[in-house]
Amino acid sequence: MVSETYEAYAINSAYANVSVEENMREGVLAFRAFLCRLYDVLYAKGDIYDNSKKVAHEYENRTTLSVYYPFLHNVSIILMNIGYHGMPSKNEQSLVCQNTVLNGKLSVTKNLECLQFLADCGIGIDGIDINEKKQNLSDIKTIKITYPDNPIMLKYCYKRKDLWGINASLNNGYHINVKSTKTNEYTDTIKTFPPILQELIAKGYGCGRKREIGHCDGGCRGLPISLDDSVLHMRDDIQTWFDQELSCLQKK
Repeated sequence: MVSETYEAYAINSAYANVSVEENMREGVLAFRAFLCRLYDVLYAKGDIYDNSKKVAHEYENRTTLSVYYPFLHNVSIILMNIGYHGMPSKNEQSLVCQNTVLNGKLSVTKNLECLQFLADCGIGIDGIDINEKKQNLSDIKTIKITYPDNPIMLKYCYKRKDLWGINASLNNGYHINVKSTKTNEYTDTIKTFPPILQELIAKGYGCGRKREIGHCDGGCRGLPISLDDSVLHMRDDIQTWFDQELSCLQKK
């Protein structure tokens, strides 16, 4: 992980409706501490969870190899479900969920393995016996999620909309993948961007085959922006782009 910074960065006003500033700062630190614990558990029990799968597929004019980690993917799905479906309790010390936080595409055993892993990472899970493999998960009515180490870590939410994310590959290095869907609502702002950024936004994203390119160009991952010196001159424009997109999504 990147070393912790003690600089008090300003919080973007677009996030002002999430919580008060103090809680947001404490929440970020608490979530970072949770991730450190998660990585420690992975390091200690890596032999159990290291079940990667390598899949070859066509990319642009070559065949590339992608590595997937199904277990970690399943854990992330459950965490996102908790963030999306969980409702804070009155004292804000827990999240109350239904069985919709579980992954309906997985077997009982695999769901329980994910919950056991999260329990090892310090997350409390009440309302389901995470060690009982012979049970019908659809019978579970309420699940209470706690994090005794620091309950403020639970004050997050997931809106099932990925705006952007950072990716890395051997072929393309580090880059941001952007999935903007509201660009038609701030066209005047886009016209103020550098031509290269305007062209990228106009290109759009999605499956290369469906966009008549005829082959996979990674478009399903979003619009790629290389994280190198070439983007430094337009970093303010990129931030403005993200802020505009987020504002439009919040309106919905």
